[in-house]
Amino acid sequence: MKKYIRKTAIFTAGWGMVAIGFVGLFTPFLQGIFLIVIGFYLLSFESDYFKRVVTTGGKRFPKVAQYHDVVEKKYHNIFGRGE
Repeated sequence: MKKYIRKTAIFTAGWGMVAIGFVGLFTPFLQGIFLIVIGFYLLSFESDYFKRVVTTGGKRFPKVAQYHDVVEKKYHNIFGRGE
């Protein structure tokens, strides 16, 4: 049950950030791209598709990929693999 709640919370937060990010693309006071990237980052913890998106972006920006790997290890140590 905890895995389901955690996964639902991460998906909700991730998709919420992506949705707010798309709104932010058309408004002058929100940073749309930044919020979309954060949403993809959150979704990458539970979704294989978004993990590939983040990994592909990590090839272009290796320092960001290193940071993602560190955060992902900490996340899995705290919450488990979720499988």
